[in-house]
Amino acid sequence: MEKKELAKIINVSLATIYNWEKTKPELIKLIKLGLDNKKNKEENEEAISKYFKELSDEEKEMYKSEIKARALRNKLDKK
Repeated sequence: MEKKELAKIINVSLATIYNWEKTKPELIKLIKLGLDNKKNKEENEEAISKYFKELSDEEKEMYKSEIKARALRNKLDKK
């Protein structure tokens, strides 16, 4: 990712990015890691959505029920 793009995404000046690279290199690494994770998450969600649309209505209902049951189990386990 280019510095100019990074500055725009996190709403700071380009000079700030250059300054942080010198004074806070770990911060820049963490910001980039977080943005990469966000991008990967979005790509995964798009892939899941694409494949889900290819399922029959019955398969969609089955998977939605399984996901809901797992989410409820997780909630109960946390209590």
